[in-house]
Amino acid sequence: TDIMEDYGGMLMYSLQLEAARNIHERMVQLDPYVPLVHHATAALYYMLGNIELRDEHIRQLTELAPDSWFAGGWILQQSLETGDLDTVRQQLDRINPQPWASRDDLRAAADWLQDTDQEPSPPVLRAQSFWKPLAIEAGRYDIFFQSTLAEPPNIMLSEATQLYSPSLSPDELRRFRTHPGARELINTLRLPEYWDIVGWPDICRRVGKDDFECF
Repeated sequence: TDIMEDYGGMLMYSLQLEAARNIHERMVQLDPYVPLVHHATAALYYMLGNIELRDEHIRQLTELAPDSWFAGGWILQQSLETGDLDTVRQQLDRINPQPWASRDDLRAAADWLQDTDQEPSPPVLRAQSFWKPLAIEAGRYDIFFQSTLAEPPNIMLSEATQLYSPSLSPDELRRFRTHPGARELINTLRLPEYWDIVGWPDICRRVGKDDFECF
């Protein structure tokens, strides 16, 4: 299933979601006890907006690898989605953010979420390096794109999936996808050239010969 995992990841990260779904569902059938398979499949269902199936794969993932960084990231994401900072703080001791950050960094990030107009401190930025959707949940798209664009291409590509973030309202998604950082990320990854060949996702389209827009 290693080849399927690579191919499914390529389809998902290039935003070809329905094709990726077929691959991921087959991987789960073949390797139901591999934590990374559930992590990738949870990410796909998150993009598709199927939170019930996403949470089922998170449950299986946390049973198989409770101390893994990806289990910790999903626990943090689920806590953030409640909008209740007390819930976020209660979950922090379940999360292992090493080697990117510490639990103290995550606590600093939870405090920062109470006043996100402040510039993030170094501990908050370390927490952001562990789980980049933190800045999206805070409405600080500038921080998300700045930190993502500083990463290697493979990390940038995986974070491009946040363009489908179902935790944002339609208006928030529009502002996120039309943020200058989104255009820079898409251009840096040369996704328009790829989409010209395989087809454009439903959130972006060509405008003229050399330009595009996302919405």
